[in-house]
Amino acid sequence: RKAWEIRFSDTMRCGHLSEEAIELSKSINYRKGLAEGLRTFAFALDKHSRHEQAVEFLEEAMQIFLETGDESGQSDIHEFYGITARKKGDFKSALGHFYTVQQLRKNIHDPECDVSALYELGVTYQFLGLPEKAIEIYHQCAESLQRSMTGIVESNAINNMGCIYLELNRPEEALACFQKCLPTIESLGARRGIAR
Repeated sequence: RKAWEIRFSDTMRCGHLSEEAIELSKSINYRKGLAEGLRTFAFALDKHSRHEQAVEFLEEAMQIFLETGDESGQSDIHEFYGITARKKGDFKSALGHFYTVQQLRKNIHDPECDVSALYELGVTYQFLGLPEKAIEIYHQCAESLQRSMTGIVESNAINNMGCIYLELNRPEEALACFQKCLPTIESLGARRGIAR
């Protein structure tokens, strides 16, 4: 679990912890731990541009998540597949994965992760050049922000809406978005977000 929590902040350590979790889980025949270790190790591999190896680990993890009925694990892998498909320009596949993620996360009642799925949908619609659809999705993320006031994903969604409004030559709406997300981004110490 610790490896998954630090996957963004320390991918090197995340990879090492994941390898340990994989070995320990294998030694005690703990399938759920093995699947989570494989998933997290794949994430670390991908961050270090070892995409093909990452996919192998993801496929093994997905098989275990399917066998055990772990919808949370399945949703994480579908999200990863969606992001990968989007990076390759396969937007149809990306959308399919993100809508699957959204359905799985609704099934498990995980609102925080559901927002992440919405965010990825918004980004994909933005890539597709469908600004109004992206804004609609980002608004759903923003509503979640108003309830939680803690999420970087939601703040990124509001920031992205601002960028779209700028592209649509709607500066007042853009400024309102930027002003709305800035306090949350500052409080979380997200320097990249502040700079944008």
